[in-house]
Amino acid sequence: NRTSECRHVVHRAIKVMSQAESRKRPSAVSRDSRKSARARRLGEGSSHSLNEVTGDFSGEYETLGVLGRGAYAEINLLCHRQTKQFFVLKTCCKLDALSYSHLRTEAQLMHGVSHPFLITPLAISNPPGRSTHFSLLLPLCPGGDFLQLLRRQAGCQLSTSDARTYFCMIALGLQALHDLGLVYRDLKPDNLLVQANGYLALADFGFVVPAAECTRSRAGTAEYQAPELLRAERHGAAVDWWALGVLLFEMVVGKQPFTGSEAEVQEAVLAHTHGLPQRCAAQEEALLGDAAPIVRALLIAEARERLGAVEAGGVSALRGHPWLASVDWEQLLEMKVSAPMVPSELSADADAALAELTQRCQSGFDF
Repeated sequence: NRTSECRHVVHRAIKVMSQAESRKRPSAVSRDSRKSARARRLGEGSSHSLNEVTGDFSGEYETLGVLGRGAYAEINLLCHRQTKQFFVLKTCCKLDALSYSHLRTEAQLMHGVSHPFLITPLAISNPPGRSTHFSLLLPLCPGGDFLQLLRRQAGCQLSTSDARTYFCMIALGLQALHDLGLVYRDLKPDNLLVQANGYLALADFGFVVPAAECTRSRAGTAEYQAPELLRAERHGAAVDWWALGVLLFEMVVGKQPFTGSEAEVQEAVLAHTHGLPQRCAAQEEALLGDAAPIVRALLIAEARERLGAVEAGGVSALRGHPWLASVDWEQLLEMKVSAPMVPSELSADADAALAELTQRCQSGFDF
């Protein structure tokens, strides 16, 4: 449908939506537009920083060219005229009323949220007289998505050490949403973007809802859905920790723990109670190594007993897990820990940067 195609253009075909040029980041989630790090990167006093504007962005930004185009969305590379920093502009158009309402609700829900591990709108533009058109100004992410990164690795596998670092980046992003009373509900590699410094950030918030509104509905992708989501039961933030357990298994083993057709995946997830999946071979368990206990703790069918769930000690219990004992969470939050892989630096020349990004879109974002 139109909504999914719009997302496809932005989150699958382009995947260039964030730039983390500053190493100094906020240590907590903030909705204060004047104090947010992203507002500062646009320049103090910018009228577009984390605000809704009625016109366009041409006054402050130069449009360098199109990075991608679909039936209902277009992605342009922009350069701030004063700071010379790059951004992307996602413009959705020709939307029916329902699709427009859905995408606009998503944008407004995340609008003004500032955190180093979340890719959220810097500004929203709704041109006068064009009720089904709107644009989102977003940071630029030159490293593509995490799925592409995984596929470039031998066997689609990461070392346990690298997987631990990425795991913690994702956990910090999820914690930021949970601290705001939001549940992500769509964690998967293609919804994680690689920033300029190699750090991951969550993107695509189409299934995010306030925790109080997590009613009997399904959301997300089958391979990463917790049992309570598959059963369309009332759920909470624990569904995100289940998905993180699935993703950790995938990072280390090179495949998802629950595989097959959608029906087979659902059957396997609903039959699972605790521990590693029944189909998990001895070789796969050996690959997990010392990560196996935390995967088991995350893949517990009973949501209240799942590691990370409030009833099981919350995020403090997750951070305190022995597998994460060596992690310096504050250093990681401030982006002072070297990322396992860092994308090549973009040229400062606008035309060259556009050419490089276009090439990366076509070649799969080599590091």
